[in-house]
Amino acid sequence: MRQENPSQAVSLLRKAVPLMMKLKIAPTPYNYGVWYTYVSNRNKKLNHLMDSTIQKLGSLPDFVSKELFQEFILDEDLKVNHSQTDQLDHMVDAIESSSNKMSQGLDTLNTSLDKTRKALKSHNRIDNIEKIVRYLEVHSNKASEQTQLFQTSLQEVQNQISSLKNEIEQSKNSSDKDPITNLLNKQGLERYLFSWISTAEDDLSIILIDIDDLSLINKNYGKKIGTAIIRFLGQFLQSKNLENSVTARLDGGTFAILVCEESLSFNSQFAEQIRLQIENQVIRTKRTQEPLPSLTVSIGIATLVGQELGENLLTRAKDNLIHAKEKGGNQVSTN
Repeated sequence: MRQENPSQAVSLLRKAVPLMMKLKIAPTPYNYGVWYTYVSNRNKKLNHLMDSTIQKLGSLPDFVSKELFQEFILDEDLKVNHSQTDQLDHMVDAIESSSNKMSQGLDTLNTSLDKTRKALKSHNRIDNIEKIVRYLEVHSNKASEQTQLFQTSLQEVQNQISSLKNEIEQSKNSSDKDPITNLLNKQGLERYLFSWISTAEDDLSIILIDIDDLSLINKNYGKKIGTAIIRFLGQFLQSKNLENSVTARLDGGTFAILVCEESLSFNSQFAEQIRLQIENQVIRTKRTQEPLPSLTVSIGIATLVGQELGENLLTRAKDNLIHAKEKGGNQVSTN
């Protein structure tokens, strides 16, 4: 990061902090770093990405701030963890070594070719020509062997690069997963919302599903039972396999289904089916097989309106969920 003098730094912070407070940005180190750089206007690409994100979502989600911090602010040598850095160093050393050997082999071959040309001009006897041919054959074979070794080394490096890319991708994906249900977490849902809302019209919806009286279940039966119910509901929702949708667990007993290319009417019917199916489930404790009280959920739905921001869409879905709870729970609310 560029270093300002103390007065410049204070001036930039005085600009950054009010913007963060206005957009309800958490006071984390990476948020400070991103907004400090933003108000300095030193990176046009960063500012453009932040402006377009805020315009679409009404704020700057934490996962976006982290990625911008990684891309534009962190020093390059801090972006990869140490094990991956060591692996890259090893690959570079391997390919450099084999490349040097191949280059040396080709240089030797070129030298032998020059000597061969000179020998052919000054020696015309058949036995001398035979010696020259053997000499040329030896050096061309050596160059061929070293070239093949280089190709083998290059293929090994390409395989390692492919493996490393998969490892990095899996690492990214794991940060978007909820450890209890293996569904997307809140950050993962925000990624999809950010991606889909840019091209969506009035066909993007959020269905929020919350377990009724989860705190009472935890109190009466223990948190292990509550966790088991959360895991069960995650598996149940995942089994629905609704086309053009993703399912996430936000926190506690609250889940979200982000649905694209479906109407509010369709989503309302789909949510009602989910509510009824869950209500009719018979859930027993694993140890005693004792049946638990009927499990019910409350559901709130909101569908994108015009150029609505993602944050507003999620807020409306939460408001509808609260409305369903206030009406007694075990029902679907869309207004």
